Amino acid sequence: KPNCEERKTFFKTMLEGRSNPVENFDLDFLSEETHDCTYGKMTELFKKGLLKAKRKNEPLEQRHFALVFDEKIRYIIRLDPQVIDPKFSKDKLQLIAAHLAGQAAMCSILDTEDKVAKVTLYPILGEDKKNMEHLGFVYGKLFYKHDEDCMHVHTGDELIKNAKVKLSGMLSQQMLQSQASGYRISDRNDAFDLARAMAFEGIDISKFSKEQMVTFNEKAWSIFKQWEEEVDTMLKKNKAKITSVAQALEKQMLLTGEQVDEIVNK
Repeated sequence: KPNCEERKTFFKTMLEGRSNPVENFDLDFLSEETHDCTYGKMTELFKKGLLKAKRKNEPLEQRHFALVFDEKIRYIIRLDPQVIDPKFSKDKLQLIAAHLAGQAAMCSILDTEDKVAKVTLYPILGEDKKNMEHLGFVYGKLFYKHDEDCMHVHTGDELIKNAKVKLSGMLSQQMLQSQASGYRISDRNDAFDLARAMAFEGIDISKFSKEQMVTFNEKAWSIFKQWEEEVDTMLKKNKAKITSVAQALEKQMLLTGEQVDEIVNK
């Protein structure tokens, strides 16, 4: 697969070949959005961007590519969830908005290395990449940026930040909607798994006695509860900002990471 600079060169060449002013396009953005794409995939995406502009009888602009990337890379379906599921209620939409707003805002508050690219309430077409099959719809999702081509290894402190981001979803639901649903309960489980890994300190648990397992699980639970208390405090301190993110998300259905940062840092 092409690297960052090769992807920039690809888009520059394609744009120049069609007499599109390259200075009107952000090559860094185009490269970042297609970080995991082959040349064949990028050619397909470029053509779909051209087609989207042509269908609207508009000159090709970066926003046409942004829409294509959302559709063909993130699999965002820009439809009201009720169109897909008539039983999908406004209350459920508000719960999901509260969950994702809490997580997106926490990324900004904690200044995580994993930056938010987009957060949306639109349905997402699930996909099994291994078997190349579609798996129905997921309602709402937080997407992260990919600033580098190489695999990034997080430090212990950064892993803790990521765990706190995961915890902020359900706690934000409780704060803004006075209830927690089963939406993405796996986030909480993932955070607890990290707490257990920290408590066990890399020791092979198969060698533990029952008494040792109890002791280490209690230590993991203590770490986990401390994270929850810290996240709860941060959420309450920033309640007005998180409420604003949730409201903007409900209204627009999709926010960029820059829009979230603007609200949080206002």
